[in-house]
Amino acid sequence: MLETISQLLDQSLHDPIFLSVLIILATFIMEDPVTIIVGSLIAEGKITFWTGVGPLFIGIFLGDLGLYLAGRFIKTKFLWKRLSNVKINSYSLVFWARFVPGMRVSTYPAAGYLGFPFLNFCIINLFSSVIWTTLILKGSMLLTSIIPKELRPYKWPIIALFILSLVTIELLIRKKIKSRRLF
Repeated sequence: MLETISQLLDQSLHDPIFLSVLIILATFIMEDPVTIIVGSLIAEGKITFWTGVGPLFIGIFLGDLGLYLAGRFIKTKFLWKRLSNVKINSYSLVFWARFVPGMRVSTYPAAGYLGFPFLNFCIINLFSSVIWTTLILKGSMLLTSIIPKELRPYKWPIIALFILSLVTIELLIRKKIKSRRLF
């Protein structure tokens, strides 16, 4: 999958508009791997920093906003039964959802459904997205830049190990958050 996304990005390097649209759409499907691929392309000098980062942040923000708005406007009896006694008024819950695997998919629509203030959601989401995405992007750029030329044919398995380490870090964060009961 990473190889396919990377090949599409490589083929579109000469058309910045197509590349931007491709990055934005790809973030809707696989946000973290796309961030890693964009970081790798920047480190290799195939795209400029802003050609990659601008569409990356736009796609991530729009995807998260879509989850929130889906919750806000798609009101079903199924959701109402499960969320009728829940209140999302914790800013930290919305913030930390960015860092815990799988938490955004449930928290952001629930925040929209339960009426978490739109502007507050956007600000918190933007702030947490910038932190998380910058960490992944810079990590990918660093990893790509330190891979010796002889190992470049094995770049994607190395990057896959990097993704696995990110998942491990996210799981450790989840465990730490549960033990402290931040939410």
